[in-house]
Amino acid sequence: MQPTDRFALIAVTSQGGVVHLVSDAVIATCDAGRYVAACGATFIPAAMTEPDGTDDCPLCRARQPQLPQARGQRR
Repeated sequence: MQPTDRFALIAVTSQGGVVHLVSDAVIATCDAGRYVAACGATFIPAAMTEPDGTDDCPLCRARQPQLPQARGQRR
C-alpha cells in the first residue's frame, strides 16, 4: 500500500447524537455540510459546541471492529 492509499477514520457525532465513522477523504470533500459515514448513512454533523454523542453506530462499528471505541476518540 502506498502512503497516498491510506486514509483515517474519524468519529463524528451526528445531530441525532449517534457517533459515525467518516474517512478523512470524505470530510475533505464534504458536500454542503453532509457526510457519508462508513455505514453508508448520510448525515449532518452536530455543532462542534455540542457534547460528544453517546451511541456508536453499530453498522460503522461492524465495518471497522479493530478500531478503539469511538467515544473519547473524537477530533
